[in-house]
Amino acid sequence: MDSIKLLKILNSHESWLKTRGRQGVRANLSFQNLQSMSLEDRNLTGALIIGSNLKAANLKNAVMKYAFISHTDMRGAKLTNADFSHAALIKIKVFSDELEKAKLSGAHLCHLEAEDTN
Repeated sequence: MDSIKLLKILNSHESWLKTRGRQGVRANLSFQNLQSMSLEDRNLTGALIIGSNLKAANLKNAVMKYAFISHTDMRGAKLTNADFSHAALIKIKVFSDELEKAKLSGAHLCHLEAEDTN
C-alpha cells in the first residue's frame, strides 16, 4: 500500500471516530503490505486488520483499542506505548520484547506467536 492511500484511509477512520460513524469509514487494513510504514501516534480504535504485513512498522503511541487484528505479522514492529486495550490479537507473529512495551489491558490474545529476538 502506498503512503497516499494509507493516509486517506487513516483520515477517513479519524472522521469515522470523531462523528461516531456518521462520516468517514472504519479503517480496514486487511491483506495489506504495511511493512516499515509509520502509524505512529495514529488512532486506529476499532480498526480491522486481517492477514496484513506489519513487519518493522512503527506503531509507537498508536491507539489500537478494540481493534481486530488477526493472522498478521508484526515481527520487528515498534510497539512502545501502543495501546491494544480490549483489542483482539489472534494468530499474531510478534517479537516478545516489543510486545512487552505495549499496553494490553483487557486484550484478547489467542494463538500468539511471540518470538525472542535473541
